Amino acid sequence: MFEMVRALLAAVLMATTAVSAVTPSVDTPVAAEVAPVVAEATRIVQVDLSLNVANKSKEPATDVKIVVPPLVLNQQGSQKVLAVEFSFDPASTRQTSAGVEAVYQFAEVKPGQSYVIKQTYTVELTARATTVVTEKMLEPYLKSVAGFEADAPQIRAQAETVTSGLNDPDAKAEAVMKFVIGHLRYSLTSPSRNKGALAGFLSKDGVCSEYAGLFIAMLRALGVPARPVYGWADSVGLKGALNYQNRHVWAEYYVEGRGWVAVDPTFADVLPAEKIMSFDGFNHVAQDRVQTAISAGYAGEGLLSIITNQMLGEVSARP
Repeated sequence: MFEMVRALLAAVLMATTAVSAVTPSVDTPVAAEVAPVVAEATRIVQVDLSLNVANKSKEPATDVKIVVPPLVLNQQGSQKVLAVEFSFDPASTRQTSAGVEAVYQFAEVKPGQSYVIKQTYTVELTARATTVVTEKMLEPYLKSVAGFEADAPQIRAQAETVTSGLNDPDAKAEAVMKFVIGHLRYSLTSPSRNKGALAGFLSKDGVCSEYAGLFIAMLRALGVPARPVYGWADSVGLKGALNYQNRHVWAEYYVEGRGWVAVDPTFADVLPAEKIMSFDGFNHVAQDRVQTAISAGYAGEGLLSIITNQMLGEVSARP
């Protein structure tokens, strides 16, 4: 798992630093059109990132460069980033398919010097979500790759068996979901933990990586595009610290003419049979569709300590 950041500058600079804001834009190379479906209820939240950079050594660290990927995925079906604020202007920003990537640079961090970098995302969450999109490139979401082993003979055979006679992608997805939650047992001590579809299939247990991975791999084996979504979620209400305890991965599958449909195979395991295909957008915050992490580099003899934290706070909820 990885932690994220958001930017506030060192105490010595904080007093004179102005807050800047970025209005997110959409740059999705695999999609020609992206527009979230408006749901009946909306939850507005604030997602804060803080990155504490400190030099606790006796030598300076020089040429410091920290690359911070987007904390929140923009234009996800269940969420929309309304604004991103930086307490200190990044050296540069880059618009990615997920949102705004920020780069922070410092010529030198002296011994005993510390910085706190902060970013604040204002995010609109909807109760349920389908991402309406006319997809240009579905091939990546049909491939068999590590963690999503769609070409494994066992997975392909099982997918064909449980969907025999079904043609509709929604029906196939539901049949696969029933198999996944019946076949796997959630276990934090599983030897297959975080190893993906094939490992989970063989051991019959795992965590969210195995639940989502097996669901996605089986659909890909059937020719139904499917992909992971990485972020944070809590079945009883997402709030407060975003960390390893609520770090999560769920899934989306593609239906032509309707777009990407979000489901959560892990949470479905404890839902009534009639609700296993439901999705609670209020309690899922998506970060990206691939695993991302902060990267940092520096020179000199000093030793930097980099600690990150992220929090979710309520702004408003309205019918």
